[in-house]
Amino acid sequence: FFMEVMPGMQWKLPVIARWERSRRKQWYEKLVKESPSQEALGQLAAICALEGNHSRAIELYADALERDPGDHESRYGRARSYMALQQTEDAVADLSSIVTSEPHFKMHAAQLALAESYEALARPAEAAVVYRSVLERNPVSAANFGLGKIMAEQGEKAEARQLLEEVVSKQTGLPRYLRRQERPWVAKAKKLLKTLPA
Repeated sequence: FFMEVMPGMQWKLPVIARWERSRRKQWYEKLVKESPSQEALGQLAAICALEGNHSRAIELYADALERDPGDHESRYGRARSYMALQQTEDAVADLSSIVTSEPHFKMHAAQLALAESYEALARPAEAAVVYRSVLERNPVSAANFGLGKIMAEQGEKAEARQLLEEVVSKQTGLPRYLRRQERPWVAKAKKLLKTLPA
């Protein structure tokens, strides 16, 4: 039996991961109660968000940001929790702040989340600007697909097809673990391509 995993990735049984997360949560809950630190607040907030308790996560991230307004990790985490709760305007405020000072934060994760939020608010022109900004630096499939979808909706069929075909063709020559990562975007791109003229 052979399993190919991403280099550096450690694989754990879900039950073990949950047990370890529960132990960490107990530890950080104690730290936050007795002597709250920036790290403890951020770590506990991340665990709460992972468990789906986004309201608590937002409160903890807010406490962390009071201590350090320049903490992009906490601001990004809070934005993701806002998105999960469909508080999209609040997410845009946090993500815009990050992108303004550090555009390529977390390998464009903040930019992609900002574009996604703009789309959720029916602001496709602003989303397209962000997607193009990402693609100027890196051929990220999420940005290709997002921009391709917007172009298709706006009637720019030729550009949409080009962007989506780039997602599909990118798989050639990639290691297996990267092909697995790309698979959801390839499936979405292929589905949308079927609706476009050749």
